[in-house]
Amino acid sequence: MYADMRSKAKRPLAPYTRRLDALREAAQPARSHRSVPVTAGRAEVDLVLARNEVTPLELTPVVDETPQWWSEERLFGPGEEGTEAPAT
Repeated sequence: MYADMRSKAKRPLAPYTRRLDALREAAQPARSHRSVPVTAGRAEVDLVLARNEVTPLELTPVVDETPQWWSEERLFGPGEEGTEAPAT
């Protein structure tokens, strides 16, 4: 009896490339990296949640390690930003 059922069972169709791409995309966690302003020790983050949705959120404090001597104005050289530096 079971042998008859197994012989009649068909293999599932192979998924199309489009379906595989959708499955791979869905398997990746949705993540974003950005900085948010902190005021009085609190960070405000806007989240849009669907009904009964649970979303883990991880906030990591970042310490500014920029050296005191660093200046963004010096990044482009002695000329003004967006212009050629004068030849010396």
